[in-house]
Amino acid sequence: MDAQGRQRLKNLGAIFNMRQSAFEPDPDLALALLSHLYAMPLIKDKAKRRNYGNQILGNTSGHFEPYSEFVGRLGSHVIQMQEFPQWYDNLNKPTAVLVEQYKDIERTVYWLGKAGWGGVGSAGGAALAEGIKKGTIGDAAKKGAARVLGKGAIAEALEGRYASRLGKGAGVAGVVIIAAGTIAYYSGLQQMEDIKEILLHRFQNNEMTDEQYRRVFGNETDPTLVKKYWEM
Repeated sequence: MDAQGRQRLKNLGAIFNMRQSAFEPDPDLALALLSHLYAMPLIKDKAKRRNYGNQILGNTSGHFEPYSEFVGRLGSHVIQMQEFPQWYDNLNKPTAVLVEQYKDIERTVYWLGKAGWGGVGSAGGAALAEGIKKGTIGDAAKKGAARVLGKGAIAEALEGRYASRLGKGAGVAGVVIIAAGTIAYYSGLQQMEDIKEILLHRFQNNEMTDEQYRRVFGNETDPTLVKKYWEM
């Protein structure tokens, strides 16, 4: 695999939360299948989308072990895209829309942090962030977040796939506070990272301007130093 392919695989792996080691023993096939997976939410007809996803999984046969990390993660995304393609709407949004969405979430997270909602200890915060990433939450927490936050980007994220399991006995007030503050804060951070992963892929594919790159990534990296895929 050439440098361009390796970078594409790295970016797609980040988007779909897969470790690079999961792509062995056939990274070339992994790249092809993840590229097809990336396009899967574009198929609006559910029956056709299901068939498409099954074909993606079928192509792993003979190349990856059925219970390998890659097949497991790939299967999880295929199932979710078959049933809930709206969870992957960010993949298909115009770059300008994603940039504005990122900035909106960034501002919301900033003010949540100023209000003290991000004040979970490092261990607790890491655990909560992991729970949010996995996407499990009680209905009461989602309703609490919706009441306080309205229908903004973070509330939509909570209703989609970002959240955390709440402990028993928190009480109604506790649920509302945790859902509307701490969970929203870490959900926002997670969604910001997800958007950045998508936009990095687009930038290296020449689908994002230097100005847009700077709005999202700030001074982290000079966009003129980030190689496009064909420059690798």
